[in-house]
Amino acid sequence: MLWLALRRGDTQPTERLERELRDEIGRQAQASRADLGSLQQVLLAQSGDVARTQNEQIDSFRLQLAATQQQT
Repeated sequence: MLWLALRRGDTQPTERLERELRDEIGRQAQASRADLGSLQQVLLAQSGDVARTQNEQIDSFRLQLAATQQQT
C-alpha cells in the first residue's frame, strides 16, 4: 500500500497511512506494557512464595539440627 501511494505521488493517503501506523504501534506498545506489568506482578508473587518456602525449610532444618544436637 505504501509503495502504491508513494508511486502515485499522492501525499494524503501516505500521511493517513503513516498516522494509522503510528496509532497502531502506540496501541501495541500500550498493550505490551500492560502485559509486562502483569508478568511482573506474577513473578513478584512467585518469588515471594519461593522465599517463604525456603524460610520454612530453613526453620525446619534448624529445629531438626537442634534436636539432633540435644540427643548427642
